[in-house]
Amino acid sequence: MPRRMTGTILAHFAALAALAAGALTLAALAAVTPAGALETGKHAAAMGAFETTLVALPAPFQATSWEYLAATFAAVSALTLAVVPKNRRGADAPPAVSMAARPARRLRHEMQAMLTAMRSMVLEVDLDGRLLRVVRTAYHAEGFDPARLAGKNIARLLDEKDLAAVWRALSQAGKERGVQHVDFSSRLGRVRRHFSATLTPLAGSSVLAVVRDVTPMKDSEERYREIVELTNCIILRLDRTGRITFANEFAQRFFGFSREELVGKSALETILPPVDSSGRDLAAFFRAVCAHPERYPESENENLRKNGERVFVSWANRPILENGVATGILCVGGDVTRQRRAMDELVRRERFHGSIIEKSTDIITIVDAQGRILHESPSAAKCLGLSIEETAGTFFEQHMHPDDRTMFEGILKAVAAHPGDSPSFEFRRFRRDGSPLSLEATATNCLTDDAVSGIILNCRDVTDRKAFEEQLKRHVFLDALTGLPNRALFLDRLTHAIERIKRKQGYQFAVLFVDVDRFKLINDSLGHSVGDRLLARIGRRIADCLRRVDTVARFGGDEFILLLDEIDDDRQAIRVAERIRESLTRPFAMDEGEVFASASIGIVYSTADYTDPDQIVRDADTAMFKAKARGKGGYRVFHSRMHKQAVSLLALETDLRKAVDRDEFEVHYQPILSLAPSRTVGVEALVRWRHPTRGLIAPMEFVPMAEETGLIVDIGGFVLAEACRRVAAFNAKAGPQEAIFVSVNLSVRQFDHEGLVADISRVLADTGLAPDLLKLEVTESAIAANPGQAALLLESLRELGVGLSMDDFGTGYSSLSHLHAFPFDTLKIDRSFISGLGQIGDKNGKIVHSILALAKNLDMSVIAEGIETDVQWERLVAMDCRLGQGYRFARPGPFESVVDGAASRSPLPDTPGPDTYSRTLP
Repeated sequence: MPRRMTGTILAHFAALAALAAGALTLAALAAVTPAGALETGKHAAAMGAFETTLVALPAPFQATSWEYLAATFAAVSALTLAVVPKNRRGADAPPAVSMAARPARRLRHEMQAMLTAMRSMVLEVDLDGRLLRVVRTAYHAEGFDPARLAGKNIARLLDEKDLAAVWRALSQAGKERGVQHVDFSSRLGRVRRHFSATLTPLAGSSVLAVVRDVTPMKDSEERYREIVELTNCIILRLDRTGRITFANEFAQRFFGFSREELVGKSALETILPPVDSSGRDLAAFFRAVCAHPERYPESENENLRKNGERVFVSWANRPILENGVATGILCVGGDVTRQRRAMDELVRRERFHGSIIEKSTDIITIVDAQGRILHESPSAAKCLGLSIEETAGTFFEQHMHPDDRTMFEGILKAVAAHPGDSPSFEFRRFRRDGSPLSLEATATNCLTDDAVSGIILNCRDVTDRKAFEEQLKRHVFLDALTGLPNRALFLDRLTHAIERIKRKQGYQFAVLFVDVDRFKLINDSLGHSVGDRLLARIGRRIADCLRRVDTVARFGGDEFILLLDEIDDDRQAIRVAERIRESLTRPFAMDEGEVFASASIGIVYSTADYTDPDQIVRDADTAMFKAKARGKGGYRVFHSRMHKQAVSLLALETDLRKAVDRDEFEVHYQPILSLAPSRTVGVEALVRWRHPTRGLIAPMEFVPMAEETGLIVDIGGFVLAEACRRVAAFNAKAGPQEAIFVSVNLSVRQFDHEGLVADISRVLADTGLAPDLLKLEVTESAIAANPGQAALLLESLRELGVGLSMDDFGTGYSSLSHLHAFPFDTLKIDRSFISGLGQIGDKNGKIVHSILALAKNLDMSVIAEGIETDVQWERLVAMDCRLGQGYRFARPGPFESVVDGAASRSPLPDTPGPDTYSRTLP
């Protein structure tokens, strides 16, 4: 027997059993209850329970749920037990009632058990909305007891929006005597709850209400509805005829239709064209999907918007099953229009580019990072006579001229290392018959491009052009002696390089001017013919140090000039200069014997300021002369100051000589302080030049020229005499307790001056300054040139009683050996070590601490130079550094302002803490 039929029969039996129980109950009630003996409400409830049983019969009577049937049966039975007195349920009853009443105890227990199992509320309500009775069931809600509703009017319990619907259902149940269904919500307890009620009329003017709490179901529906409505994808439900039965808000917005325009309409009439743009029959496909939804889980279709725009949607289709039968389709879609159009555009471009490559006369080759050929354009077979199948998988170098292979390896490495660069180069490739083909190529790194995954070589046949160029070079642009480009060709290429800077961003080149040292001596000693052969060999060695893209030319006489094209950085030109210098150190084997040569090199880098090749050549020549002035075989890099210096050096030297005669120099002083407590104990004398038109000139601008011309000896003598005079006069007024010392710098030229000791002795005698209050500062570089002579000179100075300070300690050479070999009594720590104190890492602190410890062990004083901040001061005091100077205390200035200003500063306590230093800084 089918399960469905069995369920129906069982339902019928259950209904009939309920009907029989209700009938027996009413019969017993009528037999034992005189008229008016029972309360109207109880009697009405009993009658209503019976009527409920009547109207609750299943089909073919009336369809209702099991829960409602059980609720009615339980309610009737419970009301019966409530209204029949206990003493009237026995022997006085008629036989039929007695038979029904015998199992009353068991029936009561069964009814209680059924009520306990029910999760709905059972209420009796009159037509005015007053709750007459609440039957206790298993229904329970947090913070809410249904029993407390008895006696209340439903108008106080319902929301305004639901009140009208409940009144209407209540009225219809009372008037029409039919079952009514109504949904409503109410705030009962702590939360708002949703209910579904079935209203059944009872005898009299009341209604039996079976109320189910559907809050969880309602919440689930709301959450589901929110998810469906708010999701950013298209959700449609179709029946098997293709009609749309549901469309979420996103679908409505996407297609441009309202809900009314979609729901109930066929998809073919609204969002689906019968034929898509490619000619596919979408109508037939759609009908097949509706007929067999389980066969088409996913698809991508062209759809229509309301405005006629065609869009592409990727659909995931799932059949909707009811009792195992597909009744419709759930369609979830995503917009792929942009991706589809991008793919179509990509395909179109691929066809377009493929057509260009196939018809191009240029040879396009793709190689991997190791140079293995991955693909070549069809033009390669036409130009080389080699098919694509023959070259694929072979190394590109195998098809190149041997002389070009090293260059090509370098190009591959450069392109791989700098993906953004696209260097151009020329090489020769062999045809099938072995003849060379000259090609100009541009390499582009596309290794990270998944579509290529290689390096593209775009090659153009320049065989005819190269042949013409070679012929032209031999006749016009080559030097007859060396075979190198001549001046005209070099200047032409340099002009093109200057123009390229304006067009190509990031392009850079360098020019090297090379002058052979002592070449005149070779010509004079070995003859001009030997000199000419030597020049040719030197030119070849220089050329071997360059790349193919670079240019080396004989500029004239014993001068060569180089153009380094497309350089990556400034160091590349320096590396070339070093290679040339190293190459020329090897002897040249001439018929007359071995000849050694060297060259001085000037380097200039390209800038946007250069507009004329002669400007670059001039500056490279200037740098070369600077290198030659330093010594043979060196190189110098040009900077703009070189040209300005070349113009202004003569004027500076003239003004400097006049300044000595006109007494334009003056001495400024910087105080040297005891760091704890803070007080001035000495000054350092510093020279300044007050130029009549330029004002005060710093030492760095004129001291190098004074050193070079020897004028520093006279200037230094003036500073020594003036400083000793001013300090001696100050000490005479201040007294022994406030006497200060003076430090005077000795230059390299002064240190080499033979009469230095005598001059110092004379100054001390003339000024009356005590020798121990004069400290002479000597740099390590001054004694490094001739340590033996320096040791004798320093001993002579010590015999005079003056102090000796090693200036800028730690920045020169062999500092420790100097301390051991020379009689210094003071170290001056260079400002470069002081500047890093207190910073993150504070590595300089360890160096300064080591110098202080070294000086302490050697019984030497230490002066810290360049103190500029409180933190540096505090760190030095903490490391027990006694003396210091710097901008933190005073800048160099006239003697009176410096000494008086320092004397007016408040001293630090003898044993200060870190906070005290901060409070008492001068």
